[in-house]
Amino acid sequence: SASFGEGAGIAGITGITFAAPRLVKLHGAEGSSAVGLLLHGFLARHVHDGARCVAIDPNPAAVQLATENALQLGLTPSYVCHEVAIEALSVGKERHGINAAFDFLVPNPPYVPRSDMAALEPEVARWEDDGALCGGPDGMDVIRSILRHAPSLVKPGGSVFLETNPGHGAQIREEFPDGHVVEYHDYAGRLRFVKYTAPAPAGGASGSL
Repeated sequence: SASFGEGAGIAGITGITFAAPRLVKLHGAEGSSAVGLLLHGFLARHVHDGARCVAIDPNPAAVQLATENALQLGLTPSYVCHEVAIEALSVGKERHGINAAFDFLVPNPPYVPRSDMAALEPEVARWEDDGALCGGPDGMDVIRSILRHAPSLVKPGGSVFLETNPGHGAQIREEFPDGHVVEYHDYAGRLRFVKYTAPAPAGGASGSL
């Protein structure tokens, strides 16, 4: 299933400066909630004190855990977590109290191609389930779903920051030619991160959260 939920969490990306008056991001998956809370805490306290974070996950246990952690860290009410998948959110933001577009999205989807799963290091494969790692035949199933829905979620000029498999940047350029793709290397010199700036949707997206 190409839904943005379990296994599609948030990733912190180094070397990128966010310059937006209101910084909002989405993430999912219980193992990634700590990173989402960390990034939001940093942005809210050091970049813009009006920053808000909306997290999403279709797993109610993940939503409860993220909400409890936000309370303990003193990040509510500017951090909220909803039990919803990105497909539903993209057509019903208002039902979740979201009345405007996001500045950016930071998902960390499963991106390993099915043919590469058997070659994963044991310390990775042993502790992560298939849905958290495998992104389908070419590793792009969940990424495609996220990028298809991005124009209806981010404001004009808003971006999606993704951890990907090397080679996915070229696929994204080919399959989503109306967007703009910038690739970044990891510390091993591999193309590992993509910044995708979505085209403006028909009719535009605006407003304040």
